[in-house]
Amino acid sequence: MKKLFFPLVASAFLFTAMVPAEVCESDLFVKGVSITTSTFDEKGKLVSTGTSTIKEVEKTAVSVFADMHVSTVDAKSREMGSADVKMRCENGKFYMDMKNFASSNNTRMGADFSFDFEGIDIEYPSVMSVGMNLRDAHVIMTTKNNGSQFSTTTIKMYNRKVVARENKTTPAGTFDCWKIEYDIDFEMVMAMGKLPIKPRHSIEWFTPKIGAVYTESYKEGKLESHSETTKIVKP
Repeated sequence: MKKLFFPLVASAFLFTAMVPAEVCESDLFVKGVSITTSTFDEKGKLVSTGTSTIKEVEKTAVSVFADMHVSTVDAKSREMGSADVKMRCENGKFYMDMKNFASSNNTRMGADFSFDFEGIDIEYPSVMSVGMNLRDAHVIMTTKNNGSQFSTTTIKMYNRKVVARENKTTPAGTFDCWKIEYDIDFEMVMAMGKLPIKPRHSIEWFTPKIGAVYTESYKEGKLESHSETTKIVKP
């Protein structure tokens, strides 16, 4: 389960955004836009490929909402899972629903399983600068099997800080980005006890045009994986 869980979580994290005033007018809020992201292990070997497609966009006088479908396949093009991600810009801030990160691996668990969520969405302020601390985010997912509690998964995203502004080049192009670092704790408690999942440290490069274009994940100080945007298709 852990090998499946982390690539999907990493894929989901790639589609948060940087500067809401710009992101609300970006490709993240254009129906039909498709963004492809590839994830590689510490040796540079392809692990998975995620395709995110903007399905619906709704705008009001003060807000904009988008529904994005993320589907992920492994290196042999076998389906790993999918998630429906909700994004919104309102009151000068950008939000992404944290529950999608926890549920991104649930498609293989079967129809007998159900999921309940609580937590705090990822938030990005309208103005960012080097040295800024960003708000923590977390989600608690309770999994039930035929109505009985099966497991509880907690994901905490904290120590979020803007550390630089720099260009980042991927196969999809060169982007003007904010470099953001943060820590992630994962905890999964099942009937037999708590699973030993070590915390991760992440570094992400974000552009207001499409969100994160490059992400590195570290475990115990060593690079575990990286993800990068490889293709952008516009309608």
